Amino acid sequence: MKNKITAMTVALLVFCMADFLYALDYKGFAITDDFGISFTSTSDAAPSPVNHTPGIEIFLHITDNISFHPALALSWGEFLMSANKAAPAEIEAANAALLLSIILRPYIGYHIDINSILSFDGFFSPTLIFKLPIKSYGQDPSGELLSYYYGGFRLIYPELSLRISWKITEHMSIMVGETTRIPLFRLWDSYPFYDELGLFLHLGLVLK
Repeated sequence: MKNKITAMTVALLVFCMADFLYALDYKGFAITDDFGISFTSTSDAAPSPVNHTPGIEIFLHITDNISFHPALALSWGEFLMSANKAAPAEIEAANAALLLSIILRPYIGYHIDINSILSFDGFFSPTLIFKLPIKSYGQDPSGELLSYYYGGFRLIYPELSLRISWKITEHMSIMVGETTRIPLFRLWDSYPFYDELGLFLHLGLVLK
């Protein structure tokens, strides 16, 4: 009986979400990249890494000014355990692991047309980042790294993004802006708040 109730609840949620998405106004999609730095507080680790975060973003408008942009992006980097926390590692360093980050960004945005060519968008996303081990070097630290991230629920990185779009043609625009990624889990662990704070240049090719 309990399993039937759970299945019915999940089915209802999926139906409601599908109905919500169907009601939105599709405005196109963007191929994106966020290029920037994630800070670290670990002194005996590698320097704060510079990351590329390629992804795709769907543009769905709720009203003329308010939009929902579900986005998926990927990132990767080498990490090791240092002082009981994950820290960036040099390429192929001993006792390090290459981790793939799957980044889910349910952006909510506010859109303003500046003129017929330029527009401004501000976004907020309760971003979730899921890390998966790809390869290890030396003694494999993957288990400890995953325990650090998932055991401490260190998955939540709210993001703020401000962007300017320039319309090139009726069906193509260039988007440039900045994205700030905030490690919310620093509120409940003992490490400095700026550790894993990310500052990125956002670039996007918008196709309609």
